Amino acid sequence: MADLFKIAADNAVALEGQFAGITSGLSIAEAKQLGRFAERIQQEGQVSINMKPSDLNGFLSIGTYQNTHEWANAMAGLSGRPAAEILKEKLGSLYPKRMAFDRHFDQGRQFCYGALYLVGVGVTHYGDYCVVLSDRLFSGRREIAYLRSDSLFTYTRTETEVDEEAVQREAAPHSHKHLLAAIKHAVEICRCAETAWPGILCSNSGYIEAIFVAQTTPSSVEVVRIARQRYYELFHEAFDDFRRRFNDERRQLVDTFVLILRLLKNNHIPLEIADA
Repeated sequence: MADLFKIAADNAVALEGQFAGITSGLSIAEAKQLGRFAERIQQEGQVSINMKPSDLNGFLSIGTYQNTHEWANAMAGLSGRPAAEILKEKLGSLYPKRMAFDRHFDQGRQFCYGALYLVGVGVTHYGDYCVVLSDRLFSGRREIAYLRSDSLFTYTRTETEVDEEAVQREAAPHSHKHLLAAIKHAVEICRCAETAWPGILCSNSGYIEAIFVAQTTPSSVEVVRIARQRYYELFHEAFDDFRRRFNDERRQLVDTFVLILRLLKNNHIPLEIADA
C-alpha cells in the first residue's frame, strides 16, 4: 500500500518549482496579488468539515469524530449487522470508489476528510454546520495531506483503480498547502478582489481536500459557522413562539438545533453566523 503522507511530503520541492514558474510569468501586480493570497492561506488557512445536524450532534455527544468506517463499525456493534453492508447503504453509488481509495493507502480506513478553508460556510453540500478545526491539531503532525480536488472524483481511474500518478502530482504536505492553493487558483486570484478568495478556495463549486489521521474531539474545534439565513430561520422557530406546532420532521430539526446550541455552549465552542 502507498503512503499518502509521504507522497505529499515528497512533492514539496515540485510545488515550490511550480509556484515559482507561475509567478515568473505574471505581471508585478499579479505576482503580488498571488503572493498575498498564498500568504493568507499559509497564515489563516484551516481545515473544516461540514456536518449535517445529526452528525454534529453525534460528534459533540460522543466526544470524538468518527470517520465513515468508524461510524459503520459503531452501527454494526449496535445493530448486529455487518459493517460492510452498512457502509454500502450509507455510501450508495460512491461505495466502490471510496473503498478503492481508502484501501490503496496505508491507514486509509483511518482517513478523515475535510477541506482547506478561510472563512464562510464551507462546502454546505455536506452539511449546514461548518466545523473549523484548530491548527493545533495538525502542528508538527505528519499525517495530513492536501489534494487539489475531491479524492472520489479526481483520483480514481475506475471504480476500483486509484490514479496514484495524479495523486503524486497534486498532493501537498501541511507546510505547502498555500502553494497548492495558489497553483490551483492562480488565474482566478489575479482577476478578482480579495473578498472573493474564501469562496474561490472552498465552496460547493470546488475545494482542496484535506485528508488526515488524528483523534478529533470537541477540544479540537476552534469555531462552528452557519449561514446567516439558516441560523435565524432555526433560531426563530426554536425560540420565538413556544406554542408553535411543527410536523415531526421539522420538530426534530429544530430540537436538534437547540441541542447543538447546548452542546456547543457546554464545550465552549463559539457558533458564528457567516455570509453564504
